[in-house]
Amino acid sequence: MRWKTTVLLLVITVGVGAYVSLYELKQPTPDEHERRSRQVLAIAPASVTRLELAMPQAAVTLTREGAAWRLAPAQVRADPDRVERLLRGINPLMAERVLTASAAQPLDLKAFGLDPPAGRFTVHAGGEPTALLLGETTAVNGNRYLQIAGRPEVFVVPPALFEDANQPAEAFRDPLLVRVEPW
Repeated sequence: MRWKTTVLLLVITVGVGAYVSLYELKQPTPDEHERRSRQVLAIAPASVTRLELAMPQAAVTLTREGAAWRLAPAQVRADPDRVERLLRGINPLMAERVLTASAAQPLDLKAFGLDPPAGRFTVHAGGEPTALLLGETTAVNGNRYLQIAGRPEVFVVPPALFEDANQPAEAFRDPLLVRVEPW
């Protein structure tokens, strides 16, 4: 074998290896691609400054003041554990199923309980509000229909977000007189 052939094969091998390592390995796996397609929303909890809940049981507004949360309209401390549970519910919010409209069959929002919605969950993060419209329960598994305001899709999501948000206003109040960190 001549030395030019060896060098050419070495260059081709390095080129293919570089392509695989720099491009192909960074592509999402089929499982990751499926997970991303079902992701409805991902808002980092640290970026959220305000939550507005308009639910059947109560309408409350939670506002972040530094590291603490305040419950409006009374301006009392909010339960940080309950607020954290709400924020974990939307980071990321995953759909069991995504329903999209087609030209032949448009989505009837009344059938999903989204016109008018059963509840509204508005998240203010980075100056931009994102409104989640919560609909009725599904016939199977008790999941909920959800639509993001301004988007045409309807998502089928687990009921935990609605159940955590649909509480009386007193449930969002901090139950402790003084919060003491054990450390």
